[in-house]
Amino acid sequence: MSYSIRTLALCIAAIAVLLTLLQFPSAQSAYLVSVGFGLCLLVAIACAIGCKWPTRAFWIGFLVVSIFARYLDSETRLRRNGSPPISSDIADWLAPHLLHDALAPMGEPGSSDYRLTNDRRHVRYIVRGSDGRPERIGSMSLASAQARGITIKALHRQPEVKSFALIVRDLIPILLGLGGGAIAYGLSRRNSHSVGG
Repeated sequence: MSYSIRTLALCIAAIAVLLTLLQFPSAQSAYLVSVGFGLCLLVAIACAIGCKWPTRAFWIGFLVVSIFARYLDSETRLRRNGSPPISSDIADWLAPHLLHDALAPMGEPGSSDYRLTNDRRHVRYIVRGSDGRPERIGSMSLASAQARGITIKALHRQPEVKSFALIVRDLIPILLGLGGGAIAYGLSRRNSHSVGG
């Protein structure tokens, strides 16, 4: 199977856009990713109907795995089960690594980080101990922070963690679906070679 330079360029551009959306999340980008997920499903349905084997196997595998992954992380299933969504755990793990200006749990020993929330009325903070691990994590009002000598100009804005979690929630099924589609495609090609050979 060979790929063209155009396909490689499109894949690199898609990865760059996804990383940008993850580093600088907003409500609009979360909405765009959600709409993009729906469009991916519509394209996959059309390709599963209109393509020939083994390409059809890829799109069927993509559809099955991505819909199943999205269902496993859906809010209605989680309300009945009582367990937290898997995507929120993944988003919590990814946030310090990908989010621009996120509060990183580990840092310089004895250091403190402060971030202004998006409503510009509260300040989130982490105070680290002598080993660099968090001792205190919390938030305070902006007035309390200013009373402690923290100026608003010195504060970075806290990224939109909720939008980040929504983006991760919709990207996980797409990525898992691509893996499922690749496995289905490979199995279909292997079976067609073994039957035809």
